[in-house]
Amino acid sequence: MKLFDKNIKSKIKRKNNYQVRWSTDLRYRLAEYNGNTGGAGGNGAGGGGAAATTKIDVIDPHIVQMLRDVMDRSETAGRLTANGGAGGGGGGGGGDSLLSGDDLDGLPGTPGASVTRAIVGGTAAAGGDGGEGSGGSVGVNGSSGSGGGGGGGKGGAIIIITTTAEASIGTKNTASAGASPNGNINVTGGTSGDGGQAPGIINEPANGDDGGLGGNGKYIPIVV
Repeated sequence: MKLFDKNIKSKIKRKNNYQVRWSTDLRYRLAEYNGNTGGAGGNGAGGGGAAATTKIDVIDPHIVQMLRDVMDRSETAGRLTANGGAGGGGGGGGGDSLLSGDDLDGLPGTPGASVTRAIVGGTAAAGGDGGEGSGGSVGVNGSSGSGGGGGGGKGGAIIIITTTAEASIGTKNTASAGASPNGNINVTGGTSGDGGQAPGIINEPANGDDGGLGGNGKYIPIVV
């Protein structure tokens, strides 16, 4: 018995009637995967602010010798401070242990202290951010990121009250932070802390960022 007619269209039609068709009602749904990701590095802290309320360079030198803020808002004027503190670097993020639900983010840096009676005004340098930890892989845990460097300290204050002409007092250092001084009066800010180098062992965790350079202090010559 012939299964198909000689007619081509008929052959195709009848042949299709005998084909096997496979089908399924199985459905796949994608779920968010929370594992295998390193923690974020902590944020570097900002430097402390400093409000310079006394204009030392324009008041009586005898008052300057007290080094107190005679224009303070309180009844008892406190001693003057040089400037605000620099910010600390953020901690590095933790490396992922496979499918862990732990909090892996690095801690933020410690903020620099702010002051209200300062000789040098402005905001001190901020610390660098910590590096991100690496994710794990099959059978291997990730590595932690490195911590950020601390901010460089702001330069101090040098106040000279003298009868000598300013040109004969000395030479102010104008070099950048960390460079060799080119003068004997130096109020240059401190260098920043370097961010940690991640131990590129597992999945290359991130390095920490460097802290900010410290700003210059203040040199005040008062010739009487």
